[in-house]
Amino acid sequence: MTTGNPLVDGLKLPGVSISLPTRGRFYDDGVLAPDADPENITVTANSLWNETAFRDPYRIMSGKAYTDLLRVACPEILKPDQISNVDMELIFIASRIASSGNEIDFNNNCLAIKEDGTIDPEAKRPEDSSQKFPCEGLPLKLDLRHLVLRYTELEKPNEWRMTLDNGQTVQLRPVRYSKMLDMYRHILDIMRAQRQIRQQGGNDNVDEEQMLKIQSGIMDSSTVSQEKLFSESVWWVETADGAIVSQREFIDQWIDMLPSAFVDKINEKIEDVAGESFKFGVVEANCERCGLSREINAVADPSRFFGNASQRQTTPLRR
Repeated sequence: MTTGNPLVDGLKLPGVSISLPTRGRFYDDGVLAPDADPENITVTANSLWNETAFRDPYRIMSGKAYTDLLRVACPEILKPDQISNVDMELIFIASRIASSGNEIDFNNNCLAIKEDGTIDPEAKRPEDSSQKFPCEGLPLKLDLRHLVLRYTELEKPNEWRMTLDNGQTVQLRPVRYSKMLDMYRHILDIMRAQRQIRQQGGNDNVDEEQMLKIQSGIMDSSTVSQEKLFSESVWWVETADGAIVSQREFIDQWIDMLPSAFVDKINEKIEDVAGESFKFGVVEANCERCGLSREINAVADPSRFFGNASQRQTTPLRR
């Protein structure tokens, strides 16, 4: 894909070829470039300037860091905010490989070796975090090529479809990454409110009315987050007489009036078809010293991907 700028087109940036887990099947027209092949998307190295954005939590949580990454590393994505979270994760990993190599280090906190040298899988970090343990300081190494291979093809759209007892058919879709960021912001708001309650709980002059107001706000935020995630998962609804309704205002009004039996049935389907996609980024890593294996959510902290990038040469990857 050319940009029209001879300098940019002549950069010849290193790239990694991937297949989007969604295969582009859950996108409206215009999200991907007309000539884009979802089974053969090239993701190039991120720019140095965009890498620094992943050290700024505000640019991460606002989505600006991801939007800038897609603009540089994957120009075949024309509408970044419409990209599903599972596709975004894979693009993010591929750009890290193209930028800085296959290997990445994670902090080792397994604390599995006791003083006598035996392994203690039940070891916990003490409240005195200044105390050192033998396994600390040894990084857990992960080969990102193995992580890429976990991002397999999602079920086809017809597998994400279900018919309710009233004859309406619901088409589900993977959650978009921009909406996942909205959920995280809601969670942070709830955590801040909970912290405020704990702080006031230790105060002899507690304002009970203010405490009730904060608790009510937490419950409201939690309900809003659940409803937004539910709404985001519904792509369109087909009426009993065959009309397709995709207008968000109609869908949201419909969701507000759903009985619990329908909500439970839709949620069950969401978990059935989408549950595994949330686990693609979770991998097992082994401590080099004690050999203890533990799970790591490799994509949970995007700042680590570019902030502490390995400079090893990238091995070409084709899927």
